[in-house]
Amino acid sequence: MLLAAYLLFSSSFLIGKATIPNQDTIYVAPTGNDQGQGTLEDPVQSLSHSIELSRSRNVKTICLRGGDYFDVSIKLLPKDSGLNIVSYPNERPRLVGGVKVSQFRKINQLLSACIPNSRTREWDFRMIIINGEQRQRARLPKSGFYQYLNKWDQKSLPGTQGFWSRQPNSEERTLLRYRNSDLDKVSPVNAELTLYQEWLTSYSGLSQIASDTKTAYLTIPSTLPLGAFAERGSKNNKFIVWNTREGLNYPGQWYLDRTTESLVYWPKSGEQNDKIVAIIPKNRSIIEFDSTGVKDVRISGVEICAATNKLQKEEFSSLGIDAAISGDNLKNVLFEKIVVRNCGGSGFKIAGRNIRITDSQLHNIGGSGIVVKGHGQNKISNCTVSDVGLIFFSSVGIYAGNGTSVINCQIKNVPYTGISISGDSVAIENNSIQDVMTELRDGAAIYTSQHKFVHINSNRIAGHGQNQYGIYFDEKSDSCSAQNNIVESNSTPIHVHLSSKILVQNNLFIVDSIYRSSVQKSYDILFQDNIVFHLSRHLQSVAARIPITPYDSTTLFLSDSCTEASGQTRNTLAILGCDSRKGSGKSMISDDVFSLIRSSNLRQLKHIRWPASSNK
Repeated sequence: MLLAAYLLFSSSFLIGKATIPNQDTIYVAPTGNDQGQGTLEDPVQSLSHSIELSRSRNVKTICLRGGDYFDVSIKLLPKDSGLNIVSYPNERPRLVGGVKVSQFRKINQLLSACIPNSRTREWDFRMIIINGEQRQRARLPKSGFYQYLNKWDQKSLPGTQGFWSRQPNSEERTLLRYRNSDLDKVSPVNAELTLYQEWLTSYSGLSQIASDTKTAYLTIPSTLPLGAFAERGSKNNKFIVWNTREGLNYPGQWYLDRTTESLVYWPKSGEQNDKIVAIIPKNRSIIEFDSTGVKDVRISGVEICAATNKLQKEEFSSLGIDAAISGDNLKNVLFEKIVVRNCGGSGFKIAGRNIRITDSQLHNIGGSGIVVKGHGQNKISNCTVSDVGLIFFSSVGIYAGNGTSVINCQIKNVPYTGISISGDSVAIENNSIQDVMTELRDGAAIYTSQHKFVHINSNRIAGHGQNQYGIYFDEKSDSCSAQNNIVESNSTPIHVHLSSKILVQNNLFIVDSIYRSSVQKSYDILFQDNIVFHLSRHLQSVAARIPITPYDSTTLFLSDSCTEASGQTRNTLAILGCDSRKGSGKSMISDDVFSLIRSSNLRQLKHIRWPASSNK
């Protein structure tokens, strides 16, 4: 009897074993079947099922065939440590956090599609893709801004001292006072607001509108008191209303009508309701790492698309916003050749040690591009981040925490700071940053605050006009440096505020207006061996915003015209780039200087023998 039972057990085990292929890779394809074996010939269909097979079979490589995978949301656990998720050679799998919607019905000139559970915000989104392109949300006003009337007259203090002489109460952060009839006809169920507040925006819904008193109540308290810094900038005390029927101004716009649980879209010319395919973001995170600790994971060659976010507090640098790739306590995790695009929240929001993000692209994103916090040895390299912060204007290109290196990245078109540094021992090297601070103030292409040993080296920064900071050392920055950088078209290439032991050395500042480098309430600040090259007809005087004299005699002021310098700061040698003796009006330095500027060879530029003009 015992022998028969043993044979029966053995036979069952062997039969079961035979159905499991002996493999080291599980294959996934959009045309597969989750009842399949996960082989190359018989792939499964979903990433979530392939992870279940990986766990049950102890297979640590998942290979994704090219194509679209919809409604994707996975969570990796500590038992998934050692996992590799890779693309099949020469194919691009796209992990879509949303679903297709193609059943539209026509209501006059508009189209409508059912979005179940949107009334309760269980399904919520702020970005959609129609026929492969993002479409604009309904907006009020059609252009420009509304103005709110709140006042905040408390004395401002440094952030390290709490910002205000008195902290705001709840009403001072939730009761919005508006003008005229701006919000009288707006539905509070649907409307969402962007409120400008100097270096950030607050994003919120509305719980109530009282047209008789011209007041509205925010569902999410503003980050700063309403009315703060109203006197500083043209956008402060301004707001925009999104997602209302009244905000449909032209074809191609849409809004989510939560009262009827429907997406309402005004089609463009030529778009027919039976040929429209919409991808509606649904999942807040497409790849999430469990906070209890996942290590030794590699994700390579995949595209991430159409993640959403819930209505949540935006916070500084949009740190409160959900991200398509998220998680805490990661260790030894590599992301390579990743594309993140068309997502309503941020791209990456992760924390840990020895995290590497390389050779990746992020664009057309509602929040920040890459947020990496943690405990050191993290590296972001060879990445392109562009057109981020499309919904949340507090967003940054890259947010770098303790021990993070940002190397050889390109950052462009960002509403706030290009690279925001929030940690000690951070290295920012060989990056190209262009067209940042497009929406807000009091940030920079590269910004750091309250941290030590931040080194900013060999970056190229191109601004777009007045009131632009290139590199900004803010409160309690200590023992930091900016060396060998080229900063162009920023009216203030260097701004140092409430900081100490800052070295600004061997940089090239190219300006086309009044040049100023600002040092405020700081000490042990050294400017050494820098060049200021002026592009306009007059080498205008340096603005007197410097309470101490950080310049030394090695700082050169150059101009590309024969115009005499109209002013010089103390201990500064001004040299003109023309030969006035010949009267030709041609710059003697243009060829050599501009070729060296283009090649970023500052060391060679520093050792040119400059011709002295007769105006010296």
